[in-house]
Amino acid sequence: MEPNSLRTKVPAFLSDLGKATLRGIRKCPRCGTYNGTRGLSCKNKTCGTIFRYGARKQPSVEAVKIITGSDLQVYSVRQRDRGPDYRCFVELGVSETTIQTVDGTLITQLSSGRCYVPACLKAATQGVVENQCQHIKLAVNCQAEATPLTLKSSVLNAVQASPETKQTIWQLATEPTGPLVQRITKNILVVKCKASQKHSLGYLHTSFVQKISAKSLPERRFFCSCQTLKSQKSNASKDEAVQRCIHFFACICAFASDETLAQEFSDFLNFDSSGRWCR
Repeated sequence: MEPNSLRTKVPAFLSDLGKATLRGIRKCPRCGTYNGTRGLSCKNKTCGTIFRYGARKQPSVEAVKIITGSDLQVYSVRQRDRGPDYRCFVELGVSETTIQTVDGTLITQLSSGRCYVPACLKAATQGVVENQCQHIKLAVNCQAEATPLTLKSSVLNAVQASPETKQTIWQLATEPTGPLVQRITKNILVVKCKASQKHSLGYLHTSFVQKISAKSLPERRFFCSCQTLKSQKSNASKDEAVQRCIHFFACICAFASDETLAQEFSDFLNFDSSGRWCR
């Protein structure tokens, strides 16, 4: 069949398309598979790289109850005014109050709450307690509970960390105050820590975020509330050293102790002894 006869079968409105290009597709930075530019993830099922989240993202969990191993009721609550990845701690409890009446003394139990956001703490100490803060209200209505992550001693022994770090992690893990690491959302976890003025409850938040772009190398970020904002803005070499805090190692060990989590956070598990992420 002659080429001219083929051209006659092409509709007139497609006759001026020109040469085919790669417009509208992009190569996955991890496996090399070509995907549409509007795709949210790689179509290669064995890769599964997430390019971006859709416009209809799942709403962040407002409040999650922490497993404390005691009667202590602690909640991880989202700070709405700061963004989806900012969370604080709220402690709920019951206090007893005595009331003098004509018939005698009555003992009444009242529910109480304590929010550890600095602004809310300041308002409470100044007597501004007519209404509970929004974080306490969210904790009171909480229906979700954190997911505990296991820690295998064999994984802890194999991790590239100092003996002092391993010993501290094991001590925290064996304390009867709940799991060492608990998952709150997809990216945010709660880790046990030594009680201090900044973390008086003995818990803190960490987050693991990975951003993948077709135009650049994957960007991996770890943040721990034991770090200051100033250290987060330091240069790359200093930031890598700061990132490897004891709570980072605690999370890494928890990830490596579970096959599913090890696959999900494989990029964070692949770091060398110098503290740099393996690309």
